[in-house]
Amino acid sequence: MAALTPSTIPQPVDDPTPEIDALVTRLRSAAQWEAPGRYSISSRSAPTDGERQALTRRADDLRRALSPAAKDEIRTSLLKWIAGLDLRLSEEALDDMVSMFVASLMGLPLWAVRQTLLNWMQGRIADCNPRFTPKPPELRREGDRIVSRRKHELGSIDAVLGAIVEDAPSDAERQEALAHWYETVRPALQHADVSDAPSLEMMRTEQIEANDRLRRRERQAVGADPDRPHTIDMERRLARVRTAAGIDDGRHGSLDQNRQAKNTERSG
Repeated sequence: MAALTPSTIPQPVDDPTPEIDALVTRLRSAAQWEAPGRYSISSRSAPTDGERQALTRRADDLRRALSPAAKDEIRTSLLKWIAGLDLRLSEEALDDMVSMFVASLMGLPLWAVRQTLLNWMQGRIADCNPRFTPKPPELRREGDRIVSRRKHELGSIDAVLGAIVEDAPSDAERQEALAHWYETVRPALQHADVSDAPSLEMMRTEQIEANDRLRRRERQAVGADPDRPHTIDMERRLARVRTAAGIDDGRHGSLDQNRQAKNTERSG
């Protein structure tokens, strides 16, 4: 149990220096997601050769620190931990219990396994009472939490180092493209600025106003006050005007057919 007495198990890798941390943060923000596992970065933001070397060294250290522990190493740590639980189990039951815990902790580095067991002994695992034997999934969640920061850092570095560097246009090329837009494309569009295009709300308002003007003209055509509300009686008068003019949109005809069918049923 001597290996579990410190409050923190030593890790084979230190926290990143402020310079490395700032570098990873800046470059990861510049890298653009393209597809699962694929990123791109502008040549203006891409890491320099010196920065790549520093990130590569850091990534190598993280990979070594995250190397999974051997099955026997995990089993040895668990047996030492279980020895302090004072469990009264048969040899077969104890072996089954250890095997379940070993299976749940496989894939974690040894230092994370030991830190997980220590956190449980010190009551530092959320929603886990140290007076009772933990369940294998509870220990696994704690182990994943412990290594999550290192894995996140390694993932960010891998995304930056593996990003495809895309050549950014030079200042001269940008100026040439802008000149082409203002001298050729913009006049051809006959539009002052693409940002002047009407919004959806503006187009909706214009459509409502156009419909209102049409209704006013229709009310004037049947001798009604154009400012009066559009009533059902007024719609009937408009329908007669449309019929007389030979205008049929199908809607009024179907309404008349429905009324005739209802009248026929009543008379029957």
